[in-house]
Parts: sequence; structure tokens; C-alpha cells
Amino acid sequence: MALSEQDIEKISRTISSAMEDAIRALHRRYNKSKAGDRTLVEPHIDYDDHEALHAWCELADEGDTCLVKFPHGQIIEVAKFGDLLWALDDWCKDGKYHFTWDEAMAEFEDMEWRLPRASEWMALAEDNTIDRTTGGALGFFEDSFRTVKRGFTNTAGNLNFQSTYASWWTSSLSSGANAWYTRVGSTFVSPGTNGDNKANGFSVRCVYDLS
Repeated sequence: MALSEQDIEKISRTISSAMEDAIRALHRRYNKSKAGDRTLVEPHIDYDDHEALHAWCELADEGDTCLVKFPHGQIIEVAKFGDLLWALDDWCKDGKYHFTWDEAMAEFEDMEWRLPRASEWMALAEDNTIDRTTGGALGFFEDSFRTVKRGFTNTAGNLNFQSTYASWWTSSLSSGANAWYTRVGSTFVSPGTNGDNKANGFSVRCVYDLS
């Protein structure tokens, strides 16, 4: 016996309602309070649980955060900014925080997560009222983005400018031997507009594309 249009519509509404309830439950399960409550019902979402990541993002507001566990064991807080999930913690592997550009790219070879492009750093800054020319307000990068000024290591492995600058690689090349990076200091933000030797060791933040 064929279903009537009315029956089909009723079934469709029931399925849609059930799916929405499931997404809302997942969002409540992982979401962190904007008021600063760091208590979670569940500890994290796995980095490769794409269904859970997208379902959480369905109801996440701009700036909402959750925790994601990566294959090397690090649990990183991530935030939704536009069409990307941005890591709010620097990548750390075996106690190491500074990576050459090639090392940083290799960390994400087999993942949907990746280094941000230079243009994405610029968009993040512009969307959060950072003036790229003069530096502008640093509130977003110092607070919401949780900048830690780890400095960088040069090609000899020496640490420079710790507590003075934060420097993060982009995935974008500026020349054969150089790549663009983002730098944050005490009075300025340069998002994806500086180029440097890929053999230097910079900090790393990763992103997940929701589009």
C-alpha cells in the first residue's frame, strides 16, 4: 500500500526532529561554556571523528570551543571561527614546540587537519578587527586566540625572542626556500605577511575546514 503525501510529510518531520535532537545532544555533550566553565560531559572528540566534528559545529556559535584529541595524544582546545576550526593551543609532540616548515607540513600529511594558509591567517585577523597595517588591537590574539610567545629556533637550533614574539607557520610558500608566517608581538600582529627560511623552527597551529 502506497503512503499518502500526508504520511510521507509526517515521517519526514519525525526524522528531521530526531536528527536535530541528536545534533543538539552532541553539541551539549562537547561544548565548553563561554563563561569559562571548563567542565565537559565528555573529555574530547577524536580528530578523525568527522561526523562528530561536523555535528558539533552545526549548532556551535562563532568562538565556541571544544576539545579534540590528536593521534600523538595531545588534547587541543579548538574554536569555530568562520568556516574553520582553529587550534587554540600550539602543537606539541614529545615536548617539542618548534618545527621547521617541512616538519610542520609532515605532521598533518595523513589528516584532514592542516596548517592554515597565509590568506586564512589574514582573514582571521580581519574578521576579528585586527588592523594588518598598523598592528591594531591585540585583544583577540592575546585572549581568545591564547597567544604564547615561544619565540623561534634558528637553523642552528638556538632559541630566539622567547617571551617577545609568537611565530606560526602558514602552509603558503613565499619562495622556494621561504614560507609565510604569522608573528604576534607586544604591540603588533602580522598575519601571514612575513616570509622566512623554512629551516627555522616556528610554532604550529592547525585548522579543520568545515566548508
